[in-house]
Amino acid sequence: EDGKPQKAPGQFKQVNAIGWTIEEYGRCQISINLTDYRITPMHHVYDYVRTMALEEGIVVTGSELVGLVPKEAMLQAGHHYLQQAGENPGRSERDVVEYAIQSLGLNDLAPFSAEENIIEYRVAPDGPLVSRTVGSFTHVLSSSAPAPGGGSTAALCGALSVALSAMVAQLSTKISKKSWPYGKPRPEGWNIFDDMAIRAQSLKEAFLSDVDADTAAFDDIMTARRMPKATPEQKQARVKAIRAALLNAIETPLRALERCIDALECAEVAAKGNPNARSDAGVAVSCARACAEGTWMNVQINITDLRSIEERTKYAKAADKALKVVNMKAEQILRDIMNELRHPY
Repeated sequence: EDGKPQKAPGQFKQVNAIGWTIEEYGRCQISINLTDYRITPMHHVYDYVRTMALEEGIVVTGSELVGLVPKEAMLQAGHHYLQQAGENPGRSERDVVEYAIQSLGLNDLAPFSAEENIIEYRVAPDGPLVSRTVGSFTHVLSSSAPAPGGGSTAALCGALSVALSAMVAQLSTKISKKSWPYGKPRPEGWNIFDDMAIRAQSLKEAFLSDVDADTAAFDDIMTARRMPKATPEQKQARVKAIRAALLNAIETPLRALERCIDALECAEVAAKGNPNARSDAGVAVSCARACAEGTWMNVQINITDLRSIEERTKYAKAADKALKVVNMKAEQILRDIMNELRHPY
């Protein structure tokens, strides 16, 4: 108007897009830059484009991602489409990513590789221990090598705990009112299992990361202690490196210990789910408690090398506090589960 450009609000924020026809393919294309997927997730845009296309009598044949995408954006999409399908979205991370790839049509125009196109998988693949088979991990654990050891094993117990809780959540979601055992009505608030499964899968990834992180922390201490100490400068650098490695070796198991409280909250929800999986929920509790006890011991053995009494006290109190909560919660949940297994009807 009057030679001035007029702007109209678009459908989405943080989205730049342009469309054109590609004659050689006989297709139209919308090229989109998503400048903040947290404000506008890519699956929202994709679904809206499909809706607009159908209004014009056109079917979207697929999509293509140029460059790299954050893992969180793919998980958002996977959870969205799983919920649309009436499925529990708390599947394993790789399953959710694969569901997103298929639902977004990312394989339709060109092969989509999660390892190549997802940022986190590209820059930080699974660690050497997590990448092993169960048998291979057990073999190296039983060798004379000092690491992996109790810390990595404890973290693995934590991962197994929340994995079981996620499994029970998915088994619970699948139950219909007609098939609910013992003639009992299906509990209200069934979406708690969807929410818990998503949370459990996230915790699982954190525990798995600690399997390698604990061994890496031990290796860093050994590396620091082997540093040269011939000159005052070298001595100072060595002391600094040892302290940093030691603090990491304390804080890594402490984080896992505190995370065990979250794992037990997942197991507590699992214990309210499918009665046929009640024993699985019980094992989840036992694994979480084993993780907590193991990581507590790791914190205790490492704080003895701290020179500062104040620091030793701080870490010891934090570990004791978390372990106390874990033991109380685990005992209560296991008592309820065992009573129900003895008297199921």
